[in-house]
Amino acid sequence: MRRPKVWTLSRLLLRRHPDPSATLPAWPTPLGDAPEQPLAPVSDLQRLVDIHAAWEARPQPTAESFHALLRRGPMPSKAMDRLDAWLCTRFPDGHSPGTRLSSSLGWLGAVTLLVGALMGFGVMAALVAYDGSARVNLLWILGLALLQTVLSLVAALLMFRRRPKLTLLSGFTRLWPARCLRGPMRQLITGSRRDGLLDALHVPLLMLLAQQFALAFSVAALASLLLHLSAQDIAFGWNSTLEISATGMHHFLHALAWPWHWLSAAVPSLELVEASHYYRLRNAAPPLADPVMLGRWWPFLVAMWVVYAVLPRALLLLWCARRWRRMQHLTLQEAPLYRHTLSHFVFDHHSARLAAADVISASVERMLRHTESADLSADQDAQQLGEQLTHQWQQALTQAEREALEALAIIYLQDGPTLAASDTLDLPDSEQLFALEHWERWGLSKTQLAMLAGLGGTAAGGGLDLATGGVTMGALAATFGIGAAASVYFSTRIAAVTADAGTVRVGPAQHRQLPWVLLGRQLSAWQLLVRNVPGSTPASGDIPDWRSGLNRRQERQLEKLFSLYRKGAGDETRQRLAEQLITLMDRLHAPVVDD
Repeated sequence: MRRPKVWTLSRLLLRRHPDPSATLPAWPTPLGDAPEQPLAPVSDLQRLVDIHAAWEARPQPTAESFHALLRRGPMPSKAMDRLDAWLCTRFPDGHSPGTRLSSSLGWLGAVTLLVGALMGFGVMAALVAYDGSARVNLLWILGLALLQTVLSLVAALLMFRRRPKLTLLSGFTRLWPARCLRGPMRQLITGSRRDGLLDALHVPLLMLLAQQFALAFSVAALASLLLHLSAQDIAFGWNSTLEISATGMHHFLHALAWPWHWLSAAVPSLELVEASHYYRLRNAAPPLADPVMLGRWWPFLVAMWVVYAVLPRALLLLWCARRWRRMQHLTLQEAPLYRHTLSHFVFDHHSARLAAADVISASVERMLRHTESADLSADQDAQQLGEQLTHQWQQALTQAEREALEALAIIYLQDGPTLAASDTLDLPDSEQLFALEHWERWGLSKTQLAMLAGLGGTAAGGGLDLATGGVTMGALAATFGIGAAASVYFSTRIAAVTADAGTVRVGPAQHRQLPWVLLGRQLSAWQLLVRNVPGSTPASGDIPDWRSGLNRRQERQLEKLFSLYRKGAGDETRQRLAEQLITLMDRLHAPVVDD
């Protein structure tokens, strides 16, 4: 029974080159009710941390984990929602690194607001403390409000300059105990790693926390001012060692009150300014002003604090929050692992990989088992007929490889005009299949082949030695191993050529390097096609050699399968070869995680 090609729906989708965040058609789903999806990540920062944690885990996620998600039931219509659903399957208990980081940032924000509120309330309470012995100097409140405006302008300037570090705040956060900040939280708060995953989010987060603190300070100070005004009869005044006239002070305060000049009760008059001016020495003080008049400063102080302290901080906090969300989104979009993971939901790599493994294993089996034969007539030369059949045999293998490469291109959406117009694909030339001088480029080296052949020959000789009761004392094992290893260096026969009962036959393949060359050429083509799927982000970096995904154990297993093909093995061997290829493909297609 053929496997359903669920990737064909993605193929139609990718012909239109969609935005990964755009709405996508539903994936093919099995019959029956789908289980309810768990809660998804709520921020791009959580997605970013969870994606890296998922790929840094051992073992890494396989393509099967994405395919299993598709079998669970109907998928969301947006690619980002599909990513969230996959992350929930990677962390089913909900305690993912991204969740813990988001929770820690929430607590940090709450502590920042609390500290800012307590400090604001306390500072304002100290400024308006009144026991009746002296007037409350409103210049302190005025100066603190204007200081908030200046600090807001400085913060806005730092945001426009987009500095990678804030000297004062970054240095302060590095003084925190290491046990208080661990993992991504420490990198995010202290910016301790250069070119790290969260390095671009360091300054936006510090600016956000600073504005949260400042706004909490300003709002709590306003609340403290209103509370003291309601609970006490406060007499305000102003004095300074500097020679400031009442008229000059009135002009200055009138300019500050311009934003609310339409509110006459909150604009101090010249009479109020003159009456409120007092001196430290009592004998030099003017006659005591009307106590009721000294309390009329409160509308101006409240309006001034709202306009010059609360409002700038509120606007700056909105800006910082927007920039924080935007930087999270940009950092996520630029992360290579995010693009790699999202590509699994734009194009079903798992099903395509299964189909590619079937194509390659069937092609290798077809070429290794192919034979050409013809009857030898009385007037024909056997050697000449053998050379003719050898040429036909080579042409048949060349055509079989060409068909396999075309089938792989169709699977990865690069058939026809797409493949012809590509400037980035350098697929193996099937016409050069039997250029022996290039074989080691695609297959194993002679040393590797000799080692594999020697191990296989030793195992075969050991079996015969065991069958004879060990009387040969290992001689058969040694002889078989040495003979098999020597054949790699001295045998030049690519295919068996036999003449029996008037029939000349060429094939099947006999050269030990040929199966590795056939496999290497098609896997190299597969690597190129995988990295150039239309509609996906092109992968960066050099393509790794396909042999880098092999280990010694897999080399021996593949050599054993090739040996079975030389002996005429059938479909069971092809299935085992396909399974080996899927394992190798998963290893070659796994992303590289930067430390």
